Amino acid sequence: MGFGTGRCRKPPTVGIDIACQSIWNHTWQEAASRIATPGGVPETDERTIANHLAFSNVVLCSGMTQQSWHFGLQIVLESQSCAWHLEQDDHPEGTVRDQDEAWPEWKPTIGTRVRFDDIDLQRLTRVAPGNGFPRVAVSFSGRRLRVRRLRI
Repeated sequence: MGFGTGRCRKPPTVGIDIACQSIWNHTWQEAASRIATPGGVPETDERTIANHLAFSNVVLCSGMTQQSWHFGLQIVLESQSCAWHLEQDDHPEGTVRDQDEAWPEWKPTIGTRVRFDDIDLQRLTRVAPGNGFPRVAVSFSGRRLRVRRLRI
């Protein structure tokens, strides 16, 4: 669910959007065969582990664009708050585990546009600092090879 607003009567055009993304999920594992547990013996096809997941993300995107006949510039900042909660029930062991994770993300973007009579050239550059996709860095030190995981 979200909403947004903008103004485009006179240059520059500006806008802002906000979206709330909530997801609930329930997954489980079933016993393939009888297993002995401290709390009893679950029957076959009985749930042994149940996961209750809740995701809650909020995205705020704001930007502006200035356009003349031949040239244009666009600047956008997208910020996102990501969070999830896990409650895991281990029925054979009789335990419950809770885990919460949360992190911010932001992505500045700049775009340019050049317009000719028959063609438009556009360039968009987006930077994703912080908790982006995990990458692998390879470095050589002497005769040994070191591989380490990077977060960009």
